[in-house]
Amino acid sequence: MSNGATIQTAQELYKHAEEVAVTIRERYLEKYGDPDNPLHLNLVKLCSKIGGQIELVDSTSRYDDFSELEARADGYFLVHLRVADHLIIPYESSFRLAFIIGDWILNFQDAEPGTECRTYRETVANNTASYMAAKYFGWSLLLPADLFESTWQITGCDLRETTKAFNVSTNAVMTRAQQLNIPLSAPKVMVDE
Repeated sequence: MSNGATIQTAQELYKHAEEVAVTIRERYLEKYGDPDNPLHLNLVKLCSKIGGQIELVDSTSRYDDFSELEARADGYFLVHLRVADHLIIPYESSFRLAFIIGDWILNFQDAEPGTECRTYRETVANNTASYMAAKYFGWSLLLPADLFESTWQITGCDLRETTKAFNVSTNAVMTRAQQLNIPLSAPKVMVDE
């Protein structure tokens, strides 16, 4: 019974993370969005608006560890992003940055200044509810489920068009479609001749 209660609590945490992410996305786009590209969310600017500063890490080794998220004074935070993780993915539409923003908002806003909140290597095989909630937040901030699904259908399940609409990588679009159990292509229709 306790295990079932824990699962329910985790599911509630994930739902909360999704709702917070969608709300933040909507409020940011209302105030700072580009009217010509209404689905484009600039995560670098969003991070800055909520008190985050970004520094780049030049290391190319996945074995080198570093602090991805660090608490600063007065509610500010520092994000470290690996350059090697963003060779083809713009920082502005990086799932990694969306995840770190979620980690800060959901899990570490009250951390003491100077605290290393999450390290790069700590994310490997991490299945804690707080970590998973930050992942749910990240995906919901980058590609909210309802908005993604309707855009996917409007574009006729076109990978390039959906990628362009949200200004994200094709990998992000494919991953999100699979997470939401959305077919990766339009259904084939049989026509009588």
